[in-house]
Amino acid sequence: MQITTQEKKHALCVLGVSCAACRILYPLFEGKEKINAFYAELAANLAEFFGREAEAKGEEYKALPRREKRNFLPLRMNMFFTVTHADEKIISLAREYVLCEGKRVLCYRKSGEIWCAEREILLPAKQFFPHKMWKTAEKNEFYFDSTAVLVENFFPEAAGGDGRRTRLCDYVRETRVGKE
Repeated sequence: MQITTQEKKHALCVLGVSCAACRILYPLFEGKEKINAFYAELAANLAEFFGREAEAKGEEYKALPRREKRNFLPLRMNMFFTVTHADEKIISLAREYVLCEGKRVLCYRKSGEIWCAEREILLPAKQFFPHKMWKTAEKNEFYFDSTAVLVENFFPEAAGGDGRRTRLCDYVRETRVGKE
């Protein structure tokens, strides 16, 4: 199976200053029309959302007094995928979103999908997790990378706090789980 990456970039500059920038990377799978359409639509929706936010950020920059324009914080958004497993039976992806204003992280989220490659449908947690973990896996995110991986996002709760620098990996906990 051949996998390629599609990229969408968007940027907004006002009076020569970068106010907002967005980079969206998403996968394309050879011969998988439904899966490709899902990710193309996801990228288009995210680009549309970014366009509205970028315009608001541009208006905010224009309205600032001249002295305060030096302290303006641009908006940055990235979405990228990692294909964690792909064969003739299943395709698994992990997806990450990062939205920042200057250096401050406004939103971080990691999620995942597992697809049946033949029928091009999403697979439920039941097929990858033991009975005791179905509910937990369904409430959170999961993907497959030789074993099932449960992803728990902690972004708003883990952000800030004691003043030390928080890394993106502090916003998520990944637990590898084998099926009974």
